[in-house]
Amino acid sequence: MEHSEARLAAAPASKQGEETGKTGFDGRAAARKLLDISEEWRDTESKKNAVTLLRCLCEMTAESPAQGNSGFTNQELAKCLVRGGARASVWGVDSHGKIVDSDSARKAVTSAWKDLQELWVRKSPGVEERFRDAGWTCFPRPDSEIGGGRSNPTKYVIRLDAISEPDDTPEHQASALNPLAVRYYTEDLRVRRGAGAGLIKGFPISGWRAVVAGALIFVVVALMAIAAWAALASIAQASTTGQAVAVVLVSVLGGGLSWWVLGPLEKLSRNRVALAPFWMQRATSGWDDRLLELRPDFARGLNRLYLIHYSASCPICSSPVHVAAGGREFYGRLVGRCAAAPSEHVFSFDHVTRTGLPLRRHSHL
Repeated sequence: MEHSEARLAAAPASKQGEETGKTGFDGRAAARKLLDISEEWRDTESKKNAVTLLRCLCEMTAESPAQGNSGFTNQELAKCLVRGGARASVWGVDSHGKIVDSDSARKAVTSAWKDLQELWVRKSPGVEERFRDAGWTCFPRPDSEIGGGRSNPTKYVIRLDAISEPDDTPEHQASALNPLAVRYYTEDLRVRRGAGAGLIKGFPISGWRAVVAGALIFVVVALMAIAAWAALASIAQASTTGQAVAVVLVSVLGGGLSWWVLGPLEKLSRNRVALAPFWMQRATSGWDDRLLELRPDFARGLNRLYLIHYSASCPICSSPVHVAAGGREFYGRLVGRCAAAPSEHVFSFDHVTRTGLPLRRHSHL
């Protein structure tokens, strides 16, 4: 993502109020909002120091607007982390909150900053979407200004980047007016190896790749057709009822297994979005909510295949909403199901506008 850096200038409070960042590019308000967004990251992320470092940077920016524009040193951040509960000896801070080992402070902050940069690559799309929906024209990004020597230390700062053009489609506007509508946000995926790792950044479907994808879909359909034909032929030649039943069971098992493994590709070709195959799902999540999504790349004249995960908050009970299969009731569709009431709090899922409306009539009450 290219960043168009915006100036951190506070707008007059009398005109803009608390949320001056919506029109005035106020870094203080942006830092406060990012602080709220990152609250749940403390429980979900394994590298706690990276999250704590970001939250310290946001807190210091929000509380010290004048200094926040020029950034903070590693020693200032180290003291903030220790005040937040980090082990003082690791960050070169004594029991009185003073720096006693500047080298340890520098190394600890530098290490946590590298982890934060990796974390931000995964989190920034969802952060941008949340700021856009809140009416902002910019969103925050942690950045550093590399210094040199004691008189010119490296400074860490919150920058504001211009938000890409929003999708102001009529469907998006209509759902935004419905108090029971849900908004799906892009969440990060951590897949270090295998096919899923290449799909997170978008796998181009062109040339031989398009041929392979088409061949896989053809294989699924062909296997099911062959299985059906073989079953009918074998039943006609079976000498006993037991043999006929065995042929049917084997055929159904083979066809079902083929569909289970490669069926999502056929659904993807029809709907441009489908639940990812079982081997791409996360076994410990309790939900099969990772999706395969085909997105057009108009600049290059091709499609890109993404492995993606969306999240939302239920407008009825505030529980998480997961994208799941529609089942028999909403056959052929993906829907949003509330984790607390998956059968009752059900919402549509539009992967283009990333919005959804209630599918239960009583949900409007």
